[in-house]
Amino acid sequence: MSIRALIAAAWLATASSAALAQSSLDHPTGRDIPVDFDSGALGNNGKEFVLVASVPVEVRNASWQRVYFSQVNLEGTSFVRAISMRDGETQDLDADAIRMWNNTTAYFNGDVVLLELWAAPGTQNNRFAIEKVAVMDGPGVSTLGDPGQCGICGTDNRVASNVDWSARVMPVGCTATVYCRAGYMLSAGHCVGANQVMQFRVPGSNANCSTNAPPVAEQFPVISNSSNNGGVGADWAVYRVGTNNLGQTPYHRYGVNVNLGGVVNSGSSFIRGYGVDTNCVLSQTQQLSNGSIVGTTGSTLEFNNDIRGGNSGSGFFGPAATMIGVVTHCRVSTCASVGTSNIATRIDLGAFVTARNNFAGICNSTLRLIDVQATGTGGTAAPITVSAADADGLQNGSTNFKRVYANGTSVTFTAPTVVGSACFTRWVLNGSPQAANPLSVSMTGDFTLVAEYGTCSAPSNNACSSALFLNEGTANGTNVAATNDGVSNCGTFGPPPLDVWYWFRAGCSGTVRLETLSGGTLTDTVLSVHSGCPGTVANTLACNDDTVGLLSRIDLPVTEGTVYYVRVHGYNGSSGTFVLSRTQALGAPINDACTSATTVGLGSFNGSVCGATNDGQTTCGFGTANKDVYYAFTAPCTGNYIVDTEGTAILDTVLSIHSACPATAANTIACDDDSGTGLRSRIQFAAVAGTTYRIRVTGYNGTTGSFQLNISDPDLVNDICTNATSVVDGSYFWDNCGANTDGPADTTACTFFGSAQVNGDLWYRYTARCTGTATVTTCGLSTHDTKLHAYAACPTGPNQQIACSDDNCALQTTITFPVAAGGQYLVRLGSYSAVARGSGQVQFTCNALECPPCPADFNDSGGTPDDADVTAFFEAWNAGEPCADVNDSGGTPDDADVTIFFELWNAGGC
Repeated sequence: MSIRALIAAAWLATASSAALAQSSLDHPTGRDIPVDFDSGALGNNGKEFVLVASVPVEVRNASWQRVYFSQVNLEGTSFVRAISMRDGETQDLDADAIRMWNNTTAYFNGDVVLLELWAAPGTQNNRFAIEKVAVMDGPGVSTLGDPGQCGICGTDNRVASNVDWSARVMPVGCTATVYCRAGYMLSAGHCVGANQVMQFRVPGSNANCSTNAPPVAEQFPVISNSSNNGGVGADWAVYRVGTNNLGQTPYHRYGVNVNLGGVVNSGSSFIRGYGVDTNCVLSQTQQLSNGSIVGTTGSTLEFNNDIRGGNSGSGFFGPAATMIGVVTHCRVSTCASVGTSNIATRIDLGAFVTARNNFAGICNSTLRLIDVQATGTGGTAAPITVSAADADGLQNGSTNFKRVYANGTSVTFTAPTVVGSACFTRWVLNGSPQAANPLSVSMTGDFTLVAEYGTCSAPSNNACSSALFLNEGTANGTNVAATNDGVSNCGTFGPPPLDVWYWFRAGCSGTVRLETLSGGTLTDTVLSVHSGCPGTVANTLACNDDTVGLLSRIDLPVTEGTVYYVRVHGYNGSSGTFVLSRTQALGAPINDACTSATTVGLGSFNGSVCGATNDGQTTCGFGTANKDVYYAFTAPCTGNYIVDTEGTAILDTVLSIHSACPATAANTIACDDDSGTGLRSRIQFAAVAGTTYRIRVTGYNGTTGSFQLNISDPDLVNDICTNATSVVDGSYFWDNCGANTDGPADTTACTFFGSAQVNGDLWYRYTARCTGTATVTTCGLSTHDTKLHAYAACPTGPNQQIACSDDNCALQTTITFPVAAGGQYLVRLGSYSAVARGSGQVQFTCNALECPPCPADFNDSGGTPDDADVTAFFEAWNAGEPCADVNDSGGTPDDADVTIFFELWNAGGC
């Protein structure tokens, strides 16, 4: 029969015969009193925590109390505070803690416990309702009436003990043992109940045998268990224990646990547990009982150590000081042999071993402890970010705290840059200074990790003139140790604010949202935006104090290219760390994704990364989440191409060429940040005809804005007339693959086979080496269908040609036009087809003019001068040809040349 049943009858008894007189050893304490109280829903519209409800729970003459809630609702960081009016012990329970404690408090000494409800700023629905209060308001259960004092083997030889691995299990009144570095403990199965608490460092009981509760920090809620209450030899439990009010598990707090060992049949033994005692001050406090092992069965150990009610679940230790069993039952007998002695469940019982492996398997690992501390903070706890949950599921913590990890686990610890008015300087690991923060630690041993803090220097952006660049996204900042450098028109209460400054240039017109986010220690912020430095009321563009609770938000209309200055400070002179955000909601461009790249060819194109998202990575240009847009370029021919952003006004561009989508560092063909003019980008890369390449355009370090993208073929320098290639007589290779059409359609006299255009034209500036005619031809020099036009200068419109032709020899072309020595002429070579392109050679020849040896025989017929010579002379004279300058004056043929011609003609020749 269990002590729990006997308590109901206020009577302790055991069976009369030794064979049947087996009693389990739990010892419940206290009673429950119903309570009907409901605070109702309560809120707080202010900027500070507010006490919205306070109620004393009083039970006269109670030695301790514990409150049970029927309902608790806590918004944000609101909390319930329980305070013992006897000794001032306090427990704060926020939403997470109240869940872990299963809507109960810890145990508090005294007959009055004050319950307070503290509402966080900006919360509206905070509430608690009390269901009952558990109390001990009378004497403890008398032990004198137990026949034969079940469990006492002769004279009670127990003595007071104080080890930190043994706990009292409340309210059942059993004992449990910390058996590994994780938050797991062992006890008896019949001890398991609802809403249990592990109490360590239990103080002495009162003169009437009523018990006292230890401080709140020594109490830990039970989260879950794996157990079996099958009677003698089948009675065991594995508990998982939560954290105290300081966020510590028992091992985190005390740093001790016991080791499990192999069962032996004989030898010395000891037990530490919380059994009742005829000495009331010692009753249900920790005591040590020494004895010896009497013998074993297949599932039990029997022993002659003294035990009493409350010892259920105590660890039973053999001669090697390892735990080999769990105390479960007592006998009223001589304790001289198996069958007459006190009983423990063997630690190696199969079901018990399986439960430990399945429920608390982490305890089979080698576990390492790290003790995280902070110095130089003036007593303020430093909130440390921890990358991995430990064996107890605990992760982040505020110094000082401990964590336990499996051997070899890699854990990263990040200290805040500012705590109170102190700034982080370095980590120290087991006495060795560490430069990194965050700091990665491989848990190959036990460590002490100390975050050292010192005096803060003024932030680098303390003045408007030294404002930091604010990119899109978030920036962590601080105004600790800042001074005042500006004013605005809101949040002006209190002393001069400690402000810091940021700036940004709007990459895109629209509305930019600036706001402070949660995550910093500066919880009440003020934001203002200014058009220049220093910040004044007059140049304030916008100002905000409390839009999101006590945090600030501004929606600012911006114009592309304009610079804005952002001022951040704390309300009423407060300081701390903050998270500042800059975002802009814009529609995504059509080429936001690599798979929707805009198709382009050679030429210049205007684009923008405004509203874009990140869709790829590359190998240059700082920032892994830069907003990017894409273009698809198919090389018209094999060769080198140049991609650049010349002509971009503001954006600091980054260019990369990729072989496929999505864009990655691995498929990057080429990447450039600032090889162009200033902050512009330039790439020259080799391409294969017909291959499509993805061109990624982004802003450096996440900047946004508009840009100009240029794609050119460096081999096509003469693709436009103003860049015509200079030539003289000779043959030249040409290839108009990729060339654009630059010249006009000369419809007058140059329409051949329905087309007046020279497609994909290349330009040559021909300098004549003679006076006469120039011949330009592709005949016999190409298989491509070519066209040729000639001009006296780059045409400004159609029909300014001096010669044109098509298909003079099959599909090739020849043109001839008059030239003067030293004169320059523009020759245009291209394709008949608007699509097809080709290559070949083009030949330039100057044909010098030969005058007749005798001007009178102007047609050089060799006969007597006649009318045909007169006609030939006047044709040349009217055309201004040099041969008509018969007096060799060197000028334009004139009347003097006519006179001389006829004198020679009348004379019949020269």
